[in-house]
Amino acid sequence: MEKIPKIHQKVKNHIRYKLCQKMMENNLIKWFSIPSTMQIVTRLIEDCKKSDITISTPLPFFANLSNSLTNSQIAASHFIPPVSPNSNSYQNFQIEKKNFINENKNEEKKLTESLSNSLMTSMKLSKIPKFYFPEPSIEFIAQENTIIDSIFKEKNELNLQEFLPITKDFYNFPPLYNIVLFNKIDTEKTGKITRQQFIKFHMENFRGCSNVKKYFNFIKNPKNKEIVREDFVPFLKALLELNQSLDFLKEHPTYQQKYSDTVIMRIFYTNDINDDGKITLHDFKKSDIIEILKRVSEDDINNVRPYFSYEHFYVIYCIFFELDSNREPENELFISKEAFSRYDGHSLGKKVVDRIFDQIPRKFKSTQKDKMCFEDFLWYLLSEEDKTNRTSIEYWFKVLDLDNNGIITPSEMEYFYSEQEQRLESNQNDPILFADAMCQLYDMIPPSKEYQWTLQNFLDHPKSASIAFNCLFNYNKFVANELKDPFNQEDVDRLPDYSDWDKFAYKEYIKKMSEENDEGEEEEPVLDSNDETGD
Repeated sequence: MEKIPKIHQKVKNHIRYKLCQKMMENNLIKWFSIPSTMQIVTRLIEDCKKSDITISTPLPFFANLSNSLTNSQIAASHFIPPVSPNSNSYQNFQIEKKNFINENKNEEKKLTESLSNSLMTSMKLSKIPKFYFPEPSIEFIAQENTIIDSIFKEKNELNLQEFLPITKDFYNFPPLYNIVLFNKIDTEKTGKITRQQFIKFHMENFRGCSNVKKYFNFIKNPKNKEIVREDFVPFLKALLELNQSLDFLKEHPTYQQKYSDTVIMRIFYTNDINDDGKITLHDFKKSDIIEILKRVSEDDINNVRPYFSYEHFYVIYCIFFELDSNREPENELFISKEAFSRYDGHSLGKKVVDRIFDQIPRKFKSTQKDKMCFEDFLWYLLSEEDKTNRTSIEYWFKVLDLDNNGIITPSEMEYFYSEQEQRLESNQNDPILFADAMCQLYDMIPPSKEYQWTLQNFLDHPKSASIAFNCLFNYNKFVANELKDPFNQEDVDRLPDYSDWDKFAYKEYIKKMSEENDEGEEEEPVLDSNDETGD
């Protein structure tokens, strides 16, 4: 009889052999982890520990298996070759088996102890004390109730002035917004808030909330899940009424409304990520709204550049008013495509203007067809003068993405740049070839794939994105950037914490003030009311 060959060494080293071996080992480990298997193994280990090793009754599985053998299987067993009578293989196997059992008793004991320890550890882990409390603790609630009792100790109801300690000390909200919180609770407009009213409102909106969640619930309507534009109206009313730096607007109610609308639009421009008129809690947590609301309650309004600066509102409104042909501030203003294209000396190319008025970057809110309302222009102006923020980068990316597939290619860039080349030649400037501009853009904003840019590529390089968009869309800024002295750090040094929009609004406001002063000097002086009486 030929000797059965052993597995060749090359076969052992073959990758398939190793993968099969690894798979079998993994399956064996999984099999051992099954509870029924562990019971079988434990029983076998206990049998091995006994001094008199006897053959136990076979398990039901194996008993059923032996009983299920067919006649053909039994007959086949007669064809198995007989064991050689002179062979010592079986005796050697029995000796090796006994030695193996003796040598591995200690290992089996260690394995049993290890399994027991793991089981005890898992039981201990299941009894770990709770460390996250979504609801406030009993001690915290008791402390709150003590403070509330002290506030309502002498009176069961409070008026607006008496309610101030709750706004200022209990919630740590700015005192400026005391009237806002008071009116949210006093839904019947009685001018009084009872202890029961306050506790009900507090439990529904503030109890157990973090500081951010408290402000979020404070601003939004209790019936809604998100903040909408109307939620900021009472805050702006309180600001216009109580902030001394806005007292001059009390004589101009029309501009009070326009200022309020502008502030709210700017808040949503920055924080309404989906541009659906809603600010979610997730977006609110990432915003600076809480910090800004605190600042405007204490500081001069023009020192709060984000959202609330009156100087910024003045600049935006004046630019829009100058472009509007109706020139009637009492009515809602609209501008046509032709009027819009005049902004900044026709700096935008015709192709860009067409894309904007096709409402590609953003759907118009205007009620008149093919015309921009104030909000539409504000969205454009903020995006035009500061191309480094997320909203503006998304705005111009949509303009550039001609096929709306989320990928910018050189052909799409060349479509807009060709107009820049023509304007350079018509103004007798040395043209910059698209290939040269393309190389610079490629270095400034590395694409995800070769010559394929995604929105994220532009968001990762906001300063470079601003230069790229100006190169493709805005002729005046493109030329100014090419002629700029790279070593001139005047703006950076003088206004280090100003954004591009802040710098633009600052310069534009000074410019408009100078123009008004020049016009005022040409007019005849108006006598003061005290001078008319004479001495």
